[in-house]
Amino acid sequence: GCLLQNVSGHGNRSLGYYLGLLGMARLRGCPAVLAAAGVGPILGAGARQATAAALRTVREMTVRDGGSLRLASELGAHPLGIQQDPAWGTRPLPARGRRTSGCPERHRDLCPTAPLQATEGRAGTGPAPPYCCILPRPAGEKKDAEGVLCALSSVVRRLWEERGWMSVILPMDRRQDTGLCYEVCRRAGTGQVWTVYREEALMNILAQSCGVLSMRLHGLIFARLSGVPAVALSYDDRDGKLQTYAAEHGVPFLKRGTSADVIAKMMERESTP
Repeated sequence: GCLLQNVSGHGNRSLGYYLGLLGMARLRGCPAVLAAAGVGPILGAGARQATAAALRTVREMTVRDGGSLRLASELGAHPLGIQQDPAWGTRPLPARGRRTSGCPERHRDLCPTAPLQATEGRAGTGPAPPYCCILPRPAGEKKDAEGVLCALSSVVRRLWEERGWMSVILPMDRRQDTGLCYEVCRRAGTGQVWTVYREEALMNILAQSCGVLSMRLHGLIFARLSGVPAVALSYDDRDGKLQTYAAEHGVPFLKRGTSADVIAKMMERESTP
């Protein structure tokens, strides 16, 4: 993941944690290697200096994209090169029995206001098509959280009312995303939240959807591996990894603050009924 950055909701706390791990490794005499690391954005001279000092203690290092390579080099590190994100090595479960074995080991329909046409979330069943998948994440700044909630809930409601598409909302980081997913469903008055415990199962759910709206990089990668169209929605315009991915793979990219109307229209245009 993109661990060496301080623009997420946790800011310097997250960056300090990972730099601390490298520091403890050095104190213990334990060699440290960074593989397919995401580096940046890193804001502030002090944070950049601390990151540069930590990277000098790393024995070997590869990065996952050109932006990380440039920033690591600016900080005085010498990465061996760019290594593909490990998520690209994930493969879906076998097609046979996908409707059952491809579903999460445990899942719940967490939205009590979901319409009667929605799947009830019984063990061994998957979402009932047609549906689209939304993979949200909290906004980079707390002040932007309300805007994200309003936009996503409006999109979920519109796709149901105008296209008949149920929105299956998937928390990729259960600790960070689940509460947001609940609230989107509550405000929209429709939608289903599914908790998935295996990447392969997630890909099978994505593969049967009309399309994917993702605020997470790995959601975009899994959508591409699953063969479904996707739209990228930025959670923080200071973090350029979604935009970089979108440019490299021809995925529509929407900035933070994009209206729900534009998001819904983009989903309708890109999705495959």
